[in-house]
Amino acid sequence: MEQRRSLVSATVLIDARYLPVLRSRFGRHREVRAGLARIGRELSRLPAR
Repeated sequence: MEQRRSLVSATVLIDARYLPVLRSRFGRHREVRAGLARIGRELSRLPAR
């Protein structure tokens, strides 16, 4: 099951106010695709849970 989960992910545009929550929840499994500081957002890839 763990292997199957690792194959599924989502790329999301995250508002800056939610970043601390996602950092603590996903930690090293979160992959930052692009930091969009000028609009206060970040594009991240998150694994399925």
